[in-house]
Amino acid sequence: MARLLPGRSRRLVIVLVAAALAIEGLSACAYSQPRTIDPSDGDVAKRRDAARRTVAARLDHARRTAGVTKEISRLTIDRCRRGNDDAKNTEDFLSICSLIQQRAYVWDGDVNGFLDRFPTCDGTLTNREKWRKLRGKPAPGDLARTYDAGDLPGLECSAVEIEFVTSATPQLDLETIKPGAIIMDPDSGIDDPYHWVVEGKPWLADWLKIRHKNRFLVAMSTIQDYAVTSRRRARPSGAAS
Repeated sequence: MARLLPGRSRRLVIVLVAAALAIEGLSACAYSQPRTIDPSDGDVAKRRDAARRTVAARLDHARRTAGVTKEISRLTIDRCRRGNDDAKNTEDFLSICSLIQQRAYVWDGDVNGFLDRFPTCDGTLTNREKWRKLRGKPAPGDLARTYDAGDLPGLECSAVEIEFVTSATPQLDLETIKPGAIIMDPDSGIDDPYHWVVEGKPWLADWLKIRHKNRFLVAMSTIQDYAVTSRRRARPSGAAS
């Protein structure tokens, strides 16, 4: 017959067992924490507001530098998505929230003059060289069409992507390459989001109505990540793009 432990020893065993259960419970809570950022959380909302100011300031600066004024479209997308955990494409975050803003301006200026306004941006020299060599010649891959500004690879300036569009830009390029032309399907690709809010409208429909009245459309886009949950941290943190 088993002997009962003295009172003090029994109490010590009970305390140790309770402590072990508590630790196990805390571990379970840690593993069961949400894998996704809650976009309705108050702190996340504050970061989203800050990101909104950031993207607006970037595009305002790019617009002033470019000297474009006639805006025909402004599109803002608030997006949260889960990190890819595919063995070949694993991302180092569980979830991330980003704010994307895209604008479009009609413009009738000179391409070289435009590039002169962005002398140090990534792509300026490449765009200038391609424009010098290929302007007015058959477009590579489509010899029936003349190479124009819409074929240039575009610029990357202070986290702002800038692309040219002309009346001759192929429909496929409009829908797949030029930022803000359409709202991309949110249910496709690894960027499949669980939070997707769109403000404003894309520019393609309006541009197709007026493209023969204007030489160019200048499309601008920027993105700011504002919250991220790392695979190594439990709480969402601010993020910069």
